[in-house]
Amino acid sequence: MKFSTFCVLPICVFIFSCSQKVKDQTIIKSDSIPKAVVGLSLADSAKKADSTNKLIASLSTDTIFAGDKIAQLTINQSFDEALQIMGDPSAADTSKNNLLLQWKTNKIDTIQYLTTALFSNKKDGKKIKQISTTSPSFKTPTMVSCGSTLAYIKIQYPTIKKATETFTNKEGKTILVYDDIKEGIAFETNEEGKCVLVSVHVKGQKHIKIPL
Repeated sequence: MKFSTFCVLPICVFIFSCSQKVKDQTIIKSDSIPKAVVGLSLADSAKKADSTNKLIASLSTDTIFAGDKIAQLTINQSFDEALQIMGDPSAADTSKNNLLLQWKTNKIDTIQYLTTALFSNKKDGKKIKQISTTSPSFKTPTMVSCGSTLAYIKIQYPTIKKATETFTNKEGKTILVYDDIKEGIAFETNEEGKCVLVSVHVKGQKHIKIPL
């Protein structure tokens, strides 16, 4: 009996010691490491959220959507909403059926780029029916913009086969219009086959040449 008691006692002490070490390790983990991990996780999440929000904002202001919008101007947007977003226009033209406003949107090097909105001039409210831009900053989701080649445009819009209109601009150069009427987007290209203007219009309706 004495021998059994003598043997059991060290074993109990050893088990208690191991148990205490496990408890100590558990305390260390819960008090330090998880807090650091949580802190980093929250910071990373905030950074990712901020990055995502900036990307969404960038897409909403810089992307061209056929039949819908260029930047913050949208088809069927009211006259007052457009002015609130864009401010006073740099030029305007009024006819019996249409009202055209034009803004200087940005300047790269020595080139001034323009964005225009064509409104239906009706008594029941002026609504945008076409938006055009000469700025290469605005792009479609497939990266078509002013400066794109006609060959690349045709790849992205395969229903475009040939020019729907040809005219001579103020500089005496020939401009070709390629209009995807169904999708609501048109491209004006120069003699070198480069896009010089992108227009978004009501789906199913033809592109209207901008007089300004």
